[in-house]
Amino acid sequence: MIFVAHDARFAELLGDAPRLVRVADVAAHEGPVYAPDEDALYFTTPPMRDRGVPRVAIRRLQLDGLRFPPAPSRITTVRADANVANGMFLDRDGSLVVCEQGTLTTPARISRVDTAIGAAETIVAGFGGFRLLSQRRRGAKRRDDLVHRPELRAPPGLPAGAGALRSRVPV
Repeated sequence: MIFVAHDARFAELLGDAPRLVRVADVAAHEGPVYAPDEDALYFTTPPMRDRGVPRVAIRRLQLDGLRFPPAPSRITTVRADANVANGMFLDRDGSLVVCEQGTLTTPARISRVDTAIGAAETIVAGFGGFRLLSQRRRGAKRRDDLVHRPELRAPPGLPAGAGALRSRVPV
């Protein structure tokens, strides 16, 4: 298998002999984020419905170097209800930043999660006086047909390709 690195830091992470291996057999959906300082992998679980509301957890797999598969006890839950989290990355300080899609009762947001205790603080709840919203699927007829995803679009006056959060409901 050939690995292509578009950034020297990624090539450095791969090392001289990269290989593709199954890390663990878990229910993983989105993420994944590797935290090199912890030798840990963060990921979200597939959405599960709890009384009609989608629930997603953020989980942590404590790796053991290159020894695979790790023991099941090395998988822990960071946040049991992560507000339908999907995309994640580490910021410059190594904090876990999460895109939370939200539900009909909990607004979408971008949060920073303290992985030691699972607490989350809001980084972005809106833009330009508008809050993030979940989107309704085309042709949706029921509340369950919502797609819980903040809209991203460049507002007028910004250069094309400049991503900014857009919504139609004032905060």
